[in-house]
Amino acid sequence: MDSITLPLPPSANALVRPALLGKLTCPRCSCSFMPKAPPVRLVSTQEARDFRKVVHAMLAENPIDGPVEIFVTVYVDSIASDGRNRDKALDDALNGRLFFDDKQIAEWHGCKVIGPDTGIVVTVVPADPVKHAELARRLAKSKVGEQAAERRQVKLELPSPAAAALPENLKDKLARLAVPNVVPPPEEPSR
Repeated sequence: MDSITLPLPPSANALVRPALLGKLTCPRCSCSFMPKAPPVRLVSTQEARDFRKVVHAMLAENPIDGPVEIFVTVYVDSIASDGRNRDKALDDALNGRLFFDDKQIAEWHGCKVIGPDTGIVVTVVPADPVKHAELARRLAKSKVGEQAAERRQVKLELPSPAAAALPENLKDKLARLAVPNVVPPPEEPSR
């Protein structure tokens, strides 16, 4: 697979935020009540949802089934930026596009490059089936395996959603992204 250049994902610190649920309903009598401590759940931030929309608009739905290896080069503009803090947002955005679920990631290879441009270059390839046989077996039994089997039976349309459906501010961010092309990851020497 060729390398794909994407905008810089949001930091893991900005992926979710707490949201108050308000009143709860009793399962026995269906009455509403407010608990002493307000109930809270975590929801995706707008930044995380916007990044997912951009990635889904850029990539066709053509996931690999089975274990995968992911090669990532993160371009940041300061030494303070944590490249590893961007993994989860990237993995979640690539779900359903380059692989069915981030549970499939058997190996992750990455590096951080500091320079004037920001962005991320990613390559996803099938992992060695012998080396990752147990993961492949467990994936085949899981929901990921069911999705892959359905995809093999029913031919899905592969074009990605139209980029025209993106909000203007996301189109502008995408247009401003100027990440240099990177050489694909080197192949490991044969043993």
